[in-house]
Amino acid sequence: MNKVLLVCILVFFQSTRSQAQDNQGFIIRLHQRMYQNNKAYHFLYKKLWEVDTTKLDSSLYKKSEFFALPYITYSPETKFKFGLAGIYSYYTHKDSITRVSTQSLRISYSTTNQAKMEYSPDIWTKNNKIHLTGYIYGESFPFYFYGIGNNTQDSNKLLIQSKQFLVDVEAEKELIKRFRLGLTLRILGNNFNYNSNAAFFQKYPGLYAQKGGAVYFTGISLVYDTRDLINFTTKGTYLRLNPAISLQGISNLNTLTTVNFSGIQFIPITKKSTLGINLVANTIIGNQVPFFLLNQLGGSSIERGYYSGQYRDKSMLEGQVEFRYHFIPRLALVGFLSEGSTWGLQAFSFSEFKPSAGGGIHYVFSIPNQLTFRLDYGKGIQKSHGFYFELAEAF
Repeated sequence: MNKVLLVCILVFFQSTRSQAQDNQGFIIRLHQRMYQNNKAYHFLYKKLWEVDTTKLDSSLYKKSEFFALPYITYSPETKFKFGLAGIYSYYTHKDSITRVSTQSLRISYSTTNQAKMEYSPDIWTKNNKIHLTGYIYGESFPFYFYGIGNNTQDSNKLLIQSKQFLVDVEAEKELIKRFRLGLTLRILGNNFNYNSNAAFFQKYPGLYAQKGGAVYFTGISLVYDTRDLINFTTKGTYLRLNPAISLQGISNLNTLTTVNFSGIQFIPITKKSTLGINLVANTIIGNQVPFFLLNQLGGSSIERGYYSGQYRDKSMLEGQVEFRYHFIPRLALVGFLSEGSTWGLQAFSFSEFKPSAGGGIHYVFSIPNQLTFRLDYGKGIQKSHGFYFELAEAF
């Protein structure tokens, strides 16, 4: 009986193939039929998959675009999170030099009752002479506090009810080719209600600014940038140093100083593959540092797989390498390895570095504007892991 069924299937496919005029496969013929006869399929294919390579170098192809997408994801910080992401991309000047500008908005809610709204502008003026960036958000964000240091235990975590807002803006001007000087402003406010967090206040009575507070950091940024593209970069170097200070009196907390450094190098391996190397080193200096301003290991961009804040201290050092294989115009496979550690209130030790590894698939939804979204999975030590859905690359 099985042999008869197999023969019938083979005869059916052979007869179908013999009737095809161009001897193409079933999937190709089905695509052609749908593309020609189904308007919805034709529209979606042209928008989401097709690439007209004859227009990629034309300034006429550099036009404004809007893209919105509902999503669901899982991470150690939020568990399952539902949201809506929208991004608007455009060019302030249509030439071969000016980079694409974007403005993105994300609204999300998680199964752990975390509500958040984020707005991120990234604007380049003609010939990239001025670069304006920002990250603005407000959130009602319950999170776990594990303690301070690089040896915190999952069994000691406490859930803290928190309300937070952040305004982080920067204006850079190109002084000479590839070098930019910028001014930065960062305003951060936190509020931790005593009645909602009684267990936290009782267990950690000695923490500075336990009820929250506001800080106003002003600083400068020094940037060296030779990247060919802002997003889905294939070659080039990016170096950024940002010292900033928050003065007591302007802030309702002690005087604090931060120094943040980020270094990125992209190395093309083949026409379709790139190796990215990323180093991040941050520190905060002050006699007393609020626990919510300590540098935190983990997140959606580096050390993926760790709960952001499980390990926190005055200083942080993280490094990662990421291999991107752009096997077709709109899809890429990614693999990454990371190492990171925190120290300051606790002693530095190479043995305390935490590894993570993972991979993902990235979809380019706008070829001319170099816009992508990514789905990554990261795994740390023990039970640390997470899925991340994000607009743009990790670095």
